[in-house]
Amino acid sequence: MQNIAVGKKAEQSSTEGVAYATRAVDGVTKTSWHHNSCSSTQVGDENKGTKNPWLLIDLEELYYIKEVKLFNRYGIDCIDIVPDGDCSKRLHDITISLIDQEN
Repeated sequence: MQNIAVGKKAEQSSTEGVAYATRAVDGVTKTSWHHNSCSSTQVGDENKGTKNPWLLIDLEELYYIKEVKLFNRYGIDCIDIVPDGDCSKRLHDITISLIDQEN
């Protein structure tokens, strides 16, 4: 199946370090932070993050969408954020919305 998001415009509510939104659409599906292939918003607290973080990808034209694949960050490199260090647990209770040109 073709990844139609590769190279498209991406924005996110905030950026953790160098985990820019463009990494969400670079075509790299490695899920370790250390491969510099993950996009990430900042942790949702009053000091730096957003309470409802978001990622927006503009596909630039209309497509028939049959499937959405999300590659979640994985690995034990979040020890300072979650007790067991497992980053994959940070992504939960998400909503994926497909919106046409008129939003």
